[in-house]
Amino acid sequence: AGDIVATLKALGTNVTNIGILANVAVTQGDYLRLNLNTTNTSVGAGEKVTTPGYTGFPNGRRPGDDTIDTLLYFITNQTLLTGDNVNSNDVPLGGSFPFFAQPQQPRVTGVIDDNTRN
Repeated sequence: AGDIVATLKALGTNVTNIGILANVAVTQGDYLRLNLNTTNTSVGAGEKVTTPGYTGFPNGRRPGDDTIDTLLYFITNQTLLTGDNVNSNDVPLGGSFPFFAQPQQPRVTGVIDDNTRN
């Protein structure tokens, strides 16, 4: 944990945000959980930590929550509002259990669009 804290400090992350990140990673862990006392105001897709009324990660992660954008938000002391600009999945999430899309299948050799390039 010391190396992680040192890296966050080197990046300029303040003590408050280091505490928030430690709570997520160490105390809460990264797992999906359902709190029936917290109203789910959306499906979590396209919502960011900066969205008014946001109830997702780090307060319990939903499949559509953009965890990378949220982490960048706290690492940069709430100054980076654009995140990583990856704002959707290449395959949409399902609307019923198990919610996750089918994995990408290998492409034919020689196909230019193999979903591995920007």
